[in-house]
Amino acid sequence: MNISDREKRELIAGELADIFHRQEAIIQCNELLNAKSEGQLEEPFRTMVEEDRKLLRLLESVLNGYGLRVEARDGAAQLADFILEQLQDETALPLEQLNN
Repeated sequence: MNISDREKRELIAGELADIFHRQEAIIQCNELLNAKSEGQLEEPFRTMVEEDRKLLRLLESVLNGYGLRVEARDGAAQLADFILEQLQDETALPLEQLNN
């Protein structure tokens, strides 16, 4: 199966878009958890949150430098949205939020 250079670039751009979308969802999850803990997060978690933000900025730089932007695939977007919905469910216990 021959894949043109253009098709390869589009496939890579799609993967980058999926990764970026998932990383944005991780940042939103971190913000939800921080809000639920009323900003009383322990240092290891705060360090992890900052690393997640750095990674998002790096991904943004890569996407901008790549020269080809596409939307995240539906599956990646739907999964990230589903996880966020579970974390926002106020009626579930923290472990249930991730197990649903």
